[in-house]
Amino acid sequence: MGKEKKLGNHAKDKLNGLLPYINVFLFITILFIIVYRLGIHQHVKIIQGFMLAGVFFSLAGLGICSLGKGYSWSTAVKVFIGIGFIMRIGYMLYTPYTTRAIDLGDSSLEGYGHAAYILKLLINGHLPETNWVQFYHPPFFHGTAAVVCFFVNKIMEYSKYEDILQIAKIVSCTAACWSLMLLPKICQELKLNARAKAIAAGIIAVLPSCYLMSARVNNDALVTYFMILAVLYTIRWYKTQNWENTICLGLAFGLGMMTKTSCGNIAIFTGALMLYVAYKKFKEKKGKDIGYKLLGFGSIAFPLGLWYTVRNYILFAQPFGYVVRIGTDQRIYTGDVSFVKRFLTFPARELFQPVYSNPWEEYNISMFVIKSSLFSEFTFDIPAMIPRILIALNSCMILLALGAMVYVMVKFKENKLLSRGMPVLWGVIYITFLYFNIEYPFGCTMDFRYIVPTAFLGAIFMGSVFEKACNRKTKKAVLCRFTIGTVTMLFGICSILMFCMIGQ
Repeated sequence: MGKEKKLGNHAKDKLNGLLPYINVFLFITILFIIVYRLGIHQHVKIIQGFMLAGVFFSLAGLGICSLGKGYSWSTAVKVFIGIGFIMRIGYMLYTPYTTRAIDLGDSSLEGYGHAAYILKLLINGHLPETNWVQFYHPPFFHGTAAVVCFFVNKIMEYSKYEDILQIAKIVSCTAACWSLMLLPKICQELKLNARAKAIAAGIIAVLPSCYLMSARVNNDALVTYFMILAVLYTIRWYKTQNWENTICLGLAFGLGMMTKTSCGNIAIFTGALMLYVAYKKFKEKKGKDIGYKLLGFGSIAFPLGLWYTVRNYILFAQPFGYVVRIGTDQRIYTGDVSFVKRFLTFPARELFQPVYSNPWEEYNISMFVIKSSLFSEFTFDIPAMIPRILIALNSCMILLALGAMVYVMVKFKENKLLSRGMPVLWGVIYITFLYFNIEYPFGCTMDFRYIVPTAFLGAIFMGSVFEKACNRKTKKAVLCRFTIGTVTMLFGICSILMFCMIGQ
């Protein structure tokens, strides 16, 4: 009886843990329906005004609470996540899905982009008949978007494909918010306190790349969520190899690779930890139990993650790891530029001029990463001063994050998951990104959207160093706290202002 009660309580706790995610999805969906039914989405300045007001009152509320009870870092975490929600949801509401889109294609059944992929599932009820252009991608995002479009459109009653596809933004926006919600959980697993969580959450809450993904009708936001989820459950599985963590890890990888095969890059890190755990267990004569866990993980992750790839291999002879090719005669091709110019130089004179990234003209990966993490591949009709300040602050943030990673590796040796595991994971993501750019030398492959999880890791490193500095009273510690806090605050202000100024 006691065991049954304990299991019941455990199941209840897990359901309560899922409720915030369900509530976020429902809130975004209901708000979308209200805003679009009333036509408020056409009044960009009204939405941006509400965004600014929401951010202001959130920070004011945090300040008032601090005056009464003293500053609470735990409260700050919640406030920063709330600000992240406001910015992601607000940007999604006022931005049409055709604006700053990536690989969208025509909004018709005859197209070959992400829009047509969703429509084929929604209207025809089956997978694409070819693997042309974007149809080589696995279908989880597109299937989820088609389902959400189907049910929400029962209320919206749209007849035009262009209107129906606006609904698909709900999936990307939800995924962008869910990713932010996972960050404090990862910090918790890495044994970081509320100060570190607040700095990390504050950085990711104001990350422009996450805003841009939240309004896109493609699989970037959803695969980023599954990659972050896979990191969380890799850490949990490493610490406790129970069936719950095994199944959740398998689902994270399986559904992630069914969204976009690049999620499998994380498996290099996860696989290494699994082999290490298996080696230890076999030495302890517990190999049978860990063997069952690995088999269970594989039986979930591999069928979910690879069935579409196998299908396309059988039907279209599509190679494993296939990415759609662009002609080398296109201006976007960078393979005719030397390796040194692409990967080993940094043309500092181009940092502020031109302000925005141009995949058709640029070839230097470091420069493109700095700018595309802010603006992706687009230009914005706002005073040039704000994006230039953002570029300067973003460059400082990247340097601080890299410096923090090195510091964590040297000074946090007792916390092996943080000081060894997270830098290795960062290296895996970035090295596979570099390899991708060597194999597919095009301007668009340099976009930061492929490596957004590195920003999450950088935020964790900066939060860790900030926490350490708060425990010391030396001049270096004070300078460190001031630098991280000031740069993060200024970056957040400029990021929020920019996305509350731009038009559709």
